Amino acid sequence: MRLVADEVIAGVTPAPLDLRRPYHPYDVGGDVFAPSAGVTALKAAHPDWLSTHPSGM
Repeated sequence: MRLVADEVIAGVTPAPLDLRRPYHPYDVGGDVFAPSAGVTALKAAHPDWLSTHPSGM
């Protein structure tokens, strides 16, 4: 994680050992990869994480 934070390496997707919610950070935000069943709950719990772009991307 230190190498990513120090911009020594890039393209790293940290994930818990059970791989339930990998997170891929990038310069202006990040992507959370959630199981389909958890997407609605995740959106409801963290609406401020959602893109304001009309396409949702």
